[in-house]
Amino acid sequence: AVLSIEPDHAKHRVRVTAEARTLELALAYVQRLRKTQVLHYPMLDSHELRADDKDHPVRFQISADWSDAS
Repeated sequence: AVLSIEPDHAKHRVRVTAEARTLELALAYVQRLRKTQVLHYPMLDSHELRADDKDHPVRFQISADWSDAS
């Protein structure tokens, strides 16, 4: 689940905060983003296991560059 999207218009960068059931699913999401035409160089910046949640999801942050559609 995507929790937040924080664009930096001046730098053409975006930071995405999300949660996944496992780290493997989080990494698969990063791989899918790498195949898009709009985002460039998506990278997993950080991840943590949510011990306070009974399902123990992985919260992670991704950053990427983006290109204008114009």
